[in-house]
Amino acid sequence: MLQKISTLMAKYMTASVLAAAVVSLVATSCSKETDEPQLPEINLDEQVENIEFEIFGDTTFTVGQLSEALQNINVEGYEAQLEMGRNLFLKTKQDYANRIAAESGATSSEMKWRSVCFNYWSTDELGRDIKLSARAYWGLVDDRDLNPANILLCPHYTITRNAECPTQTNTFEAMFLCSNNLLILPDYIGFGTSADRVQPYVNHNIGAQNCIDALKAGYKVFRAKTEANVPGDFKLCVVGASQGAGNALAVHKWLDTHPDFADTWHFAYSFCCAGPYSPAVTFKEYFEHEMITNPCVIPLTLKAMIAAYPDILGRWPEDDFYSDDYVQNVKTTIDQMIASKEYSTFAINNVFFAHYSPESQSANGVQLSHILSADALNRDSELYKAMFQYLDDNDLTHGWSPVHPIYLTHDRTDDVVPFANAEAVTTAFPDKATLTATNLGSGHLGSCVMWFLVNMSKNW
Repeated sequence: MLQKISTLMAKYMTASVLAAAVVSLVATSCSKETDEPQLPEINLDEQVENIEFEIFGDTTFTVGQLSEALQNINVEGYEAQLEMGRNLFLKTKQDYANRIAAESGATSSEMKWRSVCFNYWSTDELGRDIKLSARAYWGLVDDRDLNPANILLCPHYTITRNAECPTQTNTFEAMFLCSNNLLILPDYIGFGTSADRVQPYVNHNIGAQNCIDALKAGYKVFRAKTEANVPGDFKLCVVGASQGAGNALAVHKWLDTHPDFADTWHFAYSFCCAGPYSPAVTFKEYFEHEMITNPCVIPLTLKAMIAAYPDILGRWPEDDFYSDDYVQNVKTTIDQMIASKEYSTFAINNVFFAHYSPESQSANGVQLSHILSADALNRDSELYKAMFQYLDDNDLTHGWSPVHPIYLTHDRTDDVVPFANAEAVTTAFPDKATLTATNLGSGHLGSCVMWFLVNMSKNW
């Protein structure tokens, strides 16, 4: 995780840009506590009484263990950026440990975190029962479990490699351990316990339900493993970046359309960075510009579509969605890489980039006509309309009315998830959605990394 963070910082940030980014993003890191209503006392144990879970991992780790990878990284030519990242991460972690130790009356400032991986039951894209996996974290001082101040539910960013999912490693989202929270990180369908399944990519409806079920099971795991508890005035915040931001807003929608649950769990707000909140807008932007910089999302989305809508999209053989060139020269390799869950998005994208020569590929990505068939690009075709039925069904900019605040961060230079996504949310919900628009020039990955770094010590 930390090596990926530092590599991205080195690639996308100069030292001056990094400093400017902290200033421009600091507005999103402030606590959202103004004028909050008094929260009722709730016994959450009663709410999860019938929830079943299975624990398959229970470990603890220290500040040093979590930051060891970062300390050992050295990329020639990017020493200043990496040193800034090291110092920010280590100082934030140690400051938090010192503060928690002082507040809890601990005899030392050695902070640890407990990590428990568990299985739980949820629903798949066809409404069937499915066993999924997730991870819960909370803090310890002097080997005593802390009472978390709040609960953070955090869907993860886009992955295609099972080794990168929350129950297999400490992901980007584990950086939020710099504040005292019960942090719950679900694996998506297709990873962890369900690694043999197709990932329901940008299927916001099923992603939300899976996350809600992980929340309930994660809280019950926490209560089963410790005498600690959340205080009566805790908040539930839903946060995420990239694909995780899309799923975070989907969870927000689920909560605001289930008000009794939202009230019981003290839902406060969602906080999202650079998410595909409107899959339809995202793909229309791709089609309009006729280019895509992250081509692996095409097969990921189409496989998810076919798995979730077999009666609609199953009317066509999968090859009908793709160009002849793609089917003959690329598709078999890409399909095998995705199905294996052994390759990262970067590795899969590199297969696209290696095949399409400079004559057919610009510096800004791969031409869509080299991947998709003429029918898939034709707005009047039945195949195109069927694809957009899936995308529209999972659009988070209509079909509900937000009750709680939505906080968005999105960079105008985002080269993967178009800025138009954030604009679509603020246009749809002007009274509830607040957008911090940045212009870092660092693209999608750089802006998401900065969002994590700036907000890792937020008090929520």
